[in-house]
Amino acid sequence: MLVYPLDTFDAPYLENPSDGLVFGHANCEDEQVIIDRINKNGCYGFIAHPYEEGELSYAQWDWDNGATGWAGLELWSNADGQFQQADLSTLNRWHSLLSEIAPPTQGMLADRQEFPTRAPVGLGNSDAHHPGAIGAVFTYARLDAVNPKTLRDAFLSGRCIASDGPLLTVSANQSGIGEVALLPDGNARVVIRLETTTEFGPISDYTLVLEGDGEEIMAIPTQDVSGYAAEFVIQTPKLWQDRTYLTAWAQRTDLQRLALTNPVWLQKTDPGDVDGSGVIDVNDLLSLLADWGPCEGCPADGDWNGHIDVNDILLLLSHWN
Repeated sequence: MLVYPLDTFDAPYLENPSDGLVFGHANCEDEQVIIDRINKNGCYGFIAHPYEEGELSYAQWDWDNGATGWAGLELWSNADGQFQQADLSTLNRWHSLLSEIAPPTQGMLADRQEFPTRAPVGLGNSDAHHPGAIGAVFTYARLDAVNPKTLRDAFLSGRCIASDGPLLTVSANQSGIGEVALLPDGNARVVIRLETTTEFGPISDYTLVLEGDGEEIMAIPTQDVSGYAAEFVIQTPKLWQDRTYLTAWAQRTDLQRLALTNPVWLQKTDPGDVDGSGVIDVNDLLSLLADWGPCEGCPADGDWNGHIDVNDILLLLSHWN
């Protein structure tokens, strides 16, 4: 397990009382006992390299062990940036786990009984043994301030990506990874942003793919894009029908750089249901007025013309309940 403290940067190592060989990995305690100890000590745990195994050190994760209480899993465990077969197996299992999550309602995912996260969160190689080695495989999140609380919130909500350098984000109707996007009448303005550096190569060197529910929706052309940062906007309503979540990945054509996002969750709403509550009332009207004026991809834009105006008020009132 990867273990993260909740409230401090200076937490000591958790004691492993196992008498197993090789740092207590072999013949160690039951998975549930270990996870319970992690949670009891105010930490949260992610399944590390679930499809890898080493002699006398660790075995593949047993998905039938019934263990609960873990927050997510390590999607990409090779610190040297090699995306291997074991990582692909983990990625496929992760999408299978995500497919079991009920679609969001009232603007949020339901709590999962006996788990700290509402959906299993995917991480990069966060137990890499070379801190500060930018370009290795890590977990990245955009934060206004870096402290235990902001890191905890980013990790537990899934507002983070796995990458060995390039930064990739995807949003739908202004809701980003780890959040629920409200789609009035199924409409969505999806924005994918890829940022690289001279070290990681220009945007034109990358394959960029948008996925829905773990399946490819489209490969986005990048060959004519210059520079090291680009945004791609997609507005095609039929692409989002019957989808529960979106993810994206970008990989350099020489397979040496890769970024993987956590999901943006999708909730289809009726026009006028600005907050996704399922009821169109004064709260929706107030939210609409707060967004008044130009507003692309806003849930309050019921007629989907990029402006919040009197027509959206009339549409809201026609659905009032």
